[in-house]
Amino acid sequence: MNVNNQETEKTEAAEEEPKSKREENALYLTKVLAGSEEEQFSKMRICIVQTGDSLQAISERYKVSISSLLRRNQLESERVDEGQVLYIPKSGKGKKDD
Repeated sequence: MNVNNQETEKTEAAEEEPKSKREENALYLTKVLAGSEEEQFSKMRICIVQTGDSLQAISERYKVSISSLLRRNQLESERVDEGQVLYIPKSGKGKKDD
């Protein structure tokens, strides 16, 4: 009888493992489809800073706020250098083919 109990326990443990894996996958899919904060995507443009560009000029050119540029590019100051790559968040303003 002791052997039967061990086999039953092994069978139950084996049945629980795939179920928990399924639950884990379902939870992951729920998070992805719900759009958890970490996994949200947004459209971006890329700007390569040219000679004479400033963050102010770039913000006006692309119609986005300076604070948005600072945050998106993890900048600590408004200083930008020639050749620096900046990510420009798409603003809802402007033409469709912007």
